[in-house]
Amino acid sequence: MPSLRAIGLRCGAALLLTAAAVRAERELSVYEEDVIEEFERATGTAREPAPDGKVVEDIIVYRLRVFDHRDPVPEFVNWFHTTTRETIVARELLLDIGQPYRVSLAQETERNLRDIYQLSLVLVVPLRGSTPDRVRLAVLTKDIWSLRVAWDPEISTAGFVSSELAVDEINLAGRLKTVSLGGGFDPGSYRYGLRYIDPRVSGSRQFGLVGAELIFDRATGAQEGSTGNVWYGQDLYSLDAKWGYDAFVGWRDDVERSFVGGELRSFDARTTAGDDALPLEWNRGVYYARYQVIRSFGDRIKLELSGGMEALREEYSLLEAVEPPSGRAGGIWESEVGSHREFVPAIGVGRLYSDAAAVGELRSRELPPSHQRVGPVLGFRSHSTRFLRTLDVDTLALQEDVGLGHDVSLRLFPASESVGSTRTMLGLAGAAAYTVRLGNGFVRAAAASIAELAGPETTDVVVDASVRAVSPRTGFGRFVFDGTVGDRIRDYHHDRYLLGGEGRLRGYPTWFLRGRNRVAATFEYRTTSVGFWGIELGGAAFLDVGDTPEDLSSLALRSSAGGGVRILFPMFDRMVFRIDVGAPLDRRTGGSESPWGFFAGFGQAVRTPETRVGTVPAAVIP
Repeated sequence: MPSLRAIGLRCGAALLLTAAAVRAERELSVYEEDVIEEFERATGTAREPAPDGKVVEDIIVYRLRVFDHRDPVPEFVNWFHTTTRETIVARELLLDIGQPYRVSLAQETERNLRDIYQLSLVLVVPLRGSTPDRVRLAVLTKDIWSLRVAWDPEISTAGFVSSELAVDEINLAGRLKTVSLGGGFDPGSYRYGLRYIDPRVSGSRQFGLVGAELIFDRATGAQEGSTGNVWYGQDLYSLDAKWGYDAFVGWRDDVERSFVGGELRSFDARTTAGDDALPLEWNRGVYYARYQVIRSFGDRIKLELSGGMEALREEYSLLEAVEPPSGRAGGIWESEVGSHREFVPAIGVGRLYSDAAAVGELRSRELPPSHQRVGPVLGFRSHSTRFLRTLDVDTLALQEDVGLGHDVSLRLFPASESVGSTRTMLGLAGAAAYTVRLGNGFVRAAAASIAELAGPETTDVVVDASVRAVSPRTGFGRFVFDGTVGDRIRDYHHDRYLLGGEGRLRGYPTWFLRGRNRVAATFEYRTTSVGFWGIELGGAAFLDVGDTPEDLSSLALRSSAGGGVRILFPMFDRMVFRIDVGAPLDRRTGGSESPWGFFAGFGQAVRTPETRVGTVPAAVIP
């Protein structure tokens, strides 16, 4: 007869297995459930309800066709697509035959596969084995169309705001390698070039990216610059991975412009009479290089330490058309005509030369300062390895993973004039977030700050805080709230927040508001989806509020409301395509000229943000 201690140990083990089984449960969309049932019928298999700890005896990779019986598309169309090879999918698995099944590794395998752009649907499903102590593993994937004309438009009532255009083969020979000929445009410029991406160089865990584009003025067609980058390294591809590294070189040499709607934004100096109408545009050169190594520790709580070197140079100068002519005292030229004086404008590249005082104010308030820094970069990050698996947050009908618990990071990047920097400073970039589960929803509170501590005139400090709440799914959808506050305490770099049209304050012209600080909130109801013809269709209703004041004490919130549709084409992308129509609720002076606004593009208007501190300057991000 077993002892009380043995009975207790067995009961404890049973409870642990039961808990593991509960943790393994997840909510599946109708689309995902249909795919699994189809697989079970085709293979004569059945799901294992309690797989944890059982030995994996077989692995099945099941790849769905891009267009199948759900789509009103002829079967022969699939002949023109390259499906990811079975061996390529299998090498991403963190479980192997003969090893015990671990829910955590199965979930991480799913996350890794979902990070592969070429796959939309990804499911790792444990199946019953040949004996009760064994389990089979099924990996179900669906490719997105590989050879295509890629189009990522942003469309508003003012027309095309911007777009990414490319002819891509994103799965060369079924090996997940991308060759791209393309570019894009915004209201001021267009660009085109070449790009090659290899996420697994020579079958290793190393990745490589190289690309370059030429940039042209949209009005004149003249070349105005170029951009490009080279990136090579190895990610922390698994929670068990100990080492990672990367080397990055990137540049952008072009004209930076600020737009409202589709029109170039202008600047009016406070120190001059009348509207100076100076265009907000200037020459920009950003050059960045970095090498870093990352060491990871821990299991349930991860600790990552990184160290390396970086060099950054940023150059900014006003276009010649804005500068007063050489030898003039400044201001618009005056001349005597008969018995009276009149203003005679001097034309330069189609624009008026302006008052020297106005140009000086433009420099001091808006033009980013040229600067350079060279020095070490040290990083620290700690985060939980718990995740929530859910549906219908940033996409439709596909599994999503949201990190739970804490995520804290800190970067130090000191610089000294003695080694080539333009400032002696201490750079600190920190972020902290905590996420708690709310049924199959969640609440996340986060704060981030970047501070470059130098002299009285060369210090830059910005602080951001945000709260995101995603309700549990109701019968038809879920509520999403996202609020953020940004305070630019010291303004050396002259960075600015933008609101309007594209994400927040829908209904207003794109980037209608621009300022040093930001307060914004979005309330949205996102429906579940209805599937037909292989696509998923959902809807959304929203209320946006926000402002970008020069000082938070002068806050004057604007608001807009409306609704839209969300469409998922799993054969073409994992991101939803959205169409939003909104109306400003504020008609005061300076409000939107249009009674309504329209916007279309890929991705939810307000997506779940990353909690880590960014390291690569936005201007050179590939």
